[in-house]
Amino acid sequence: MGFFGTTAFLSFAQESSVVKIACFSKERVIEIRDGQLTGFGVEVMEYIAERNGWKLAWHHTTLPEALTRLRNGEADLIVPLGYEEERDLLFDYSEQELLNTWGQVFAGPDSRISSIVDLQDKKIGYIRDSFFYPILKDLLRQFGIDGKFVEFSSYEALFGGLRGGVVDAAIGDRLEAYASGRMRGVAASPIVFHPFGLHVVGPEGDPRGVLTTIDQELRRLKEDGNSFYYRSQQRWFGQGASEVFPRWLGILLLILLLGMVLAYLWVYFLRREVRVRTREVVRLQNLLKNIIDSMPSVLIGLDREARVVQWNRRAQELSGIKAEDAMGRPAVELLPEFASDFAHIENCLNNNLPYIQHKRPRESRTGLLYEDVVLYPLISKGAVGAVIRVDDVTEKVKLEEMMIQSEKMLSIGGLAAGMAHEINNPLAGIIQNASVIRNRLRPDGPANQRTAKELGTEMDVIKAYVECREIDEMLRYIADSGKRTSKIVKNMLGFVRKGDLQKLPTDIAQLLSDTLDLVGSDYHLRKQYECDSIQVERDYD
Repeated sequence: MGFFGTTAFLSFAQESSVVKIACFSKERVIEIRDGQLTGFGVEVMEYIAERNGWKLAWHHTTLPEALTRLRNGEADLIVPLGYEEERDLLFDYSEQELLNTWGQVFAGPDSRISSIVDLQDKKIGYIRDSFFYPILKDLLRQFGIDGKFVEFSSYEALFGGLRGGVVDAAIGDRLEAYASGRMRGVAASPIVFHPFGLHVVGPEGDPRGVLTTIDQELRRLKEDGNSFYYRSQQRWFGQGASEVFPRWLGILLLILLLGMVLAYLWVYFLRREVRVRTREVVRLQNLLKNIIDSMPSVLIGLDREARVVQWNRRAQELSGIKAEDAMGRPAVELLPEFASDFAHIENCLNNNLPYIQHKRPRESRTGLLYEDVVLYPLISKGAVGAVIRVDDVTEKVKLEEMMIQSEKMLSIGGLAAGMAHEINNPLAGIIQNASVIRNRLRPDGPANQRTAKELGTEMDVIKAYVECREIDEMLRYIADSGKRTSKIVKNMLGFVRKGDLQKLPTDIAQLLSDTLDLVGSDYHLRKQYECDSIQVERDYD
């Protein structure tokens, strides 16, 4: 925008005394009115320049361009500028603040807002691009206070909305809020926050000593309550704005700020500890649930009234009812087949003794099941209830029956071996005597003929009788049957005989024949068939 003259604008008579100032618009601090640069900052700097014989060359621009001009040596000062650490590394700030201000909460004259806690659930207005809006919003968040923020385009609209009840409170810069009679019908609450100062800024090292002089002049002006500094401030910012930031208020704000920081840190560490503990509790709960759900047993937690408080995955599979649907419901309603067991809860708790049922049969959709049912009393730190555990032992029962049958078979094997030896003796007698009888019926035997003559008969007659009555065939059948029985007993003894596992040369044909002979003696009582009636063709290689 070029250079602007003021009512006290000076030409550049002597280059050495010219102080070039880059500035940017800030309401009532730096303004352009009627083509002239004016404002509180302009008046104070012109006053200081006149006292020290300086000539001021003002360049009105934007903040970024002002920073660039100061960095490139095209300007000696920037008026005004808020403090930032990054800028402090590049430039020097005046020790004395040209102007100080702070954020303040405003309310209606009859409002009871007296502390930050009173902003809970209140509608809070702010102007667009407000410097203090994000600061207060974050402050409320740290205190856990919920407020609804409403944006306005100007202070006039903001305070108009406050007076009209559109919002309950308003955020403002205390200097701008007090200006131009905006405070009519509006009260300043005790809530103040984030004080900061507007400084004069120069190049690093202050090579011309300008900042040092400005600090001396500002310090002198602020010490005199009737100085030009306060008269100008009163003129530009109105009633209430000319007050110096009170020392006691600064101390109070510092204490409040420190308390807020400590409270925030305490809340932060407390929340972090809670999160850590919560994660650990959740981890342990998940671990315990996974352990309970991984067990093959049905596990059901019950309270004293037999209502479900724990329902594992196996219980869900057994009943078809999800855990979330089972919680709080009577267990007998969910598993009526265990009603007789649930009836023992009271006795179990009163006597502090478990209730146990082993191998209890139960009809199910898949057939007969056997289950172990155990009811444990649960008494811990005032919590009274019980845990019922149900284990399916059907396979175990079947295995036990198989083991018993195997024991019987082993016993029968031993008994069969003993009986076989006892059977072999009469069999030998039968076979031997059948052979002797056949020999004594032979007609060509001398002893047979002699005995027949002594008895008044002939062996031919006896032979004819034997053949006629088929006695010889009977004797042959007796001998063959005895030999066959003896062979079966021998094969059976070989089958049940215990011995070491050894590999020995064996006649396959003989082994097959012995096996077939043993199978041929099988007889199924229930199906009424004989293996001996089956014709087997044997054609060995």
